[in-house]
Amino acid sequence: MLKWTRLPEWVEVPLAVILLDYTLYVWHVLTHRVSWLWRFHVVHHVDLDLDASTALRFHCGELVLSVAWRAGQILLIGVSPLALSVWQTAVLLSILFHHSNARLEVETERRLNRFIVTPRMHGIHHSIVQEKRTRTGRAD
Repeated sequence: MLKWTRLPEWVEVPLAVILLDYTLYVWHVLTHRVSWLWRFHVVHHVDLDLDASTALRFHCGELVLSVAWRAGQILLIGVSPLALSVWQTAVLLSILFHHSNARLEVETERRLNRFIVTPRMHGIHHSIVQEKRTRTGRAD
Protein backbone atom coordinates (compact mmCIF):
# COMPACT_ATOMS: atom_id res chain seq x y z
CA MET A 1 0.00 0.00 0.00
CA LEU A 2 2.57 2.58 1.06
CA LYS A 3 4.94 1.82 -1.82
CA TRP A 4 2.23 2.77 -4.31
CA THR A 5 1.62 6.15 -2.68
CA ARG A 6 5.21 7.42 -3.01
CA LEU A 7 4.90 9.51 0.13
CA PRO A 8 7.84 11.52 1.44
CA GLU A 9 9.82 9.61 4.07
CA TRP A 10 8.75 11.98 6.86
CA VAL A 11 5.11 10.95 6.19
CA GLU A 12 5.69 7.31 5.20
CA VAL A 13 7.65 6.30 8.31
CA PRO A 14 5.12 7.51 10.91
CA LEU A 15 2.23 6.15 8.85
CA ALA A 16 3.95 2.78 8.50
CA VAL A 17 4.64 2.69 12.25
CA ILE A 18 0.95 3.37 12.98
CA LEU A 19 -0.22 0.69 10.52
CA LEU A 20 2.30 -1.86 11.82
CA ASP A 21 1.26 -1.14 15.39
CA TYR A 22 -2.44 -1.45 14.56
CA THR A 23 -1.97 -4.76 12.74
CA LEU A 24 0.10 -6.06 15.69
CA TYR A 25 -2.84 -5.12 17.93
CA VAL A 26 -5.15 -7.11 15.63
CA TRP A 27 -2.80 -10.12 15.98
CA HIS A 28 -2.88 -9.77 19.76
CA VAL A 29 -6.69 -9.64 19.81
CA LEU A 30 -6.79 -12.77 17.65
CA THR A 31 -4.46 -14.62 20.05
CA HIS A 32 -7.00 -13.93 22.80
CA ARG A 33 -10.19 -14.66 20.86
CA VAL A 34 -9.29 -17.59 18.61
CA SER A 35 -9.17 -20.64 20.87
CA TRP A 36 -6.37 -22.51 19.09
CA LEU A 37 -4.21 -19.36 19.05
CA TRP A 38 -4.99 -18.80 22.75
CA ARG A 39 -3.54 -22.23 23.53
CA PHE A 40 -0.19 -20.90 22.34
CA HIS A 41 -0.55 -17.39 23.76
CA VAL A 42 -1.53 -18.55 27.26
CA VAL A 43 2.16 -19.36 27.86
CA HIS A 44 2.74 -15.61 27.93
CA HIS A 45 -0.08 -15.11 30.46
CA VAL A 46 0.81 -17.81 32.99
CA ASP A 47 3.55 -15.65 34.49
CA LEU A 48 1.78 -13.97 37.42
CA ASP A 49 4.75 -11.84 38.45
CA LEU A 50 5.21 -9.50 35.52
CA ASP A 51 8.71 -8.36 34.72
CA ALA A 52 10.65 -7.65 31.55
CA SER A 53 11.21 -11.39 30.99
CA THR A 54 7.42 -11.83 30.63
CA ALA A 55 7.62 -9.63 27.53
CA LEU A 56 9.82 -12.23 25.88
CA ARG A 57 8.04 -15.41 27.05
CA PHE A 58 6.09 -16.99 24.19
CA HIS A 59 5.33 -20.49 23.00
CA CYS A 60 7.47 -21.45 20.01
CA GLY A 61 4.28 -22.22 18.06
CA GLU A 62 3.07 -18.66 18.54
CA LEU A 63 6.44 -17.33 17.44
CA VAL A 64 6.34 -19.39 14.24
CA LEU A 65 2.80 -18.23 13.46
CA SER A 66 3.67 -14.62 14.26
CA VAL A 67 6.51 -14.70 11.72
CA ALA A 68 3.94 -15.38 8.99
CA TRP A 69 1.76 -12.55 10.36
CA ARG A 70 4.75 -10.18 10.45
CA ALA A 71 5.70 -11.05 6.86
CA GLY A 72 2.12 -10.32 5.83
CA GLN A 73 2.21 -6.98 7.64
CA ILE A 74 5.41 -5.94 5.92
CA LEU A 75 4.32 -7.06 2.44
CA LEU A 76 0.75 -5.72 2.61
CA ILE A 77 1.64 -2.36 4.16
CA GLY A 78 4.81 -2.05 2.08
CA VAL A 79 7.08 -0.65 4.76
CA SER A 80 10.59 0.60 4.18
CA PRO A 81 13.53 -0.86 6.11
CA LEU A 82 13.76 2.42 8.05
CA ALA A 83 10.09 2.31 9.08
CA LEU A 84 10.37 -1.35 10.07
CA SER A 85 13.46 -0.62 12.15
CA VAL A 86 11.84 2.36 13.90
CA TRP A 87 8.68 0.37 14.65
CA GLN A 88 10.49 -2.78 15.80
CA THR A 89 12.70 -0.78 18.17
CA ALA A 90 9.75 1.17 19.57
CA VAL A 91 7.67 -2.01 20.02
CA LEU A 92 10.46 -3.85 21.81
CA LEU A 93 11.08 -0.96 24.21
CA SER A 94 7.34 -0.52 24.78
CA ILE A 95 6.73 -4.21 25.45
CA LEU A 96 9.67 -4.43 27.82
CA PHE A 97 8.40 -1.35 29.68
CA HIS A 98 4.75 -2.31 30.04
CA HIS A 99 5.63 -5.83 31.18
CA SER A 100 8.23 -4.52 33.64
CA ASN A 101 7.83 -4.48 37.38
CA ALA A 102 8.55 -0.74 37.48
CA ARG A 103 6.48 0.99 40.14
CA LEU A 104 5.42 4.47 39.13
CA GLU A 105 3.43 6.93 41.18
CA VAL A 106 -0.30 6.55 40.48
CA GLU A 107 -0.61 10.12 39.23
CA THR A 108 2.37 9.64 36.90
CA GLU A 109 0.76 6.48 35.49
CA ARG A 110 -2.55 8.27 34.97
CA ARG A 111 -0.84 10.96 32.93
CA LEU A 112 1.24 8.44 30.94
CA ASN A 113 -1.79 6.20 30.27
CA ARG A 114 -3.16 8.84 27.94
CA PHE A 115 -0.27 8.16 25.57
CA ILE A 116 1.32 4.79 26.33
CA VAL A 117 0.62 1.48 28.06
CA THR A 118 2.11 1.48 31.56
CA PRO A 119 3.03 -1.50 33.75
CA ARG A 120 0.04 -1.12 36.09
CA MET A 121 -2.38 -0.69 33.17
CA HIS A 122 -0.99 -3.74 31.38
CA GLY A 123 -1.00 -5.71 34.63
CA ILE A 124 -4.81 -5.57 34.50
CA HIS A 125 -4.65 -7.31 31.12
CA HIS A 126 -2.64 -10.12 32.76
CA SER A 127 -4.82 -10.26 35.88
CA ILE A 128 -6.31 -13.56 37.00
CA VAL A 129 -9.13 -11.66 38.71
CA GLN A 130 -12.16 -12.01 36.41
CA GLU A 131 -13.62 -8.56 37.18
CA LYS A 132 -10.41 -6.84 36.13
CA ARG A 133 -9.77 -8.76 32.94
CA THR A 134 -13.23 -8.68 31.41
CA ARG A 135 -12.57 -5.12 30.31
CA THR A 136 -9.27 -6.03 28.66
CA GLY A 137 -10.05 -9.24 26.82
CA ARG A 138 -9.89 -12.94 27.40
CA ALA A 139 -7.20 -14.16 29.75
CA ASP A 140 -8.43 -17.56 30.83
